[in-house]
Amino acid sequence: MGTPQFGEVPLESLVNNNYTVVGVYTQQDKVAGRGQIMTSSPVKKSAQRNNLSIYQPDNLKTEEAVAELEANKPD
Repeated sequence: MGTPQFGEVPLESLVNNNYTVVGVYTQQDKVAGRGQIMTSSPVKKSAQRNNLSIYQPDNLKTEEAVAELEANKPD
């Protein structure tokens, strides 16, 4: 799952070069900082800006997560 900030650059590049991005998998939002504010990853924020489908499963190894990924028919 691409979550760190460096994952945002390749995602933006794919979108800007007109690739079809069928979905973005990233970690679930987490509580961060002293204010304990729910925070999204940079990858999720980029996906939201580009109106992409976002998936945040607890675990990629579950049957449900695998079926969801297969249903998107990625290359």
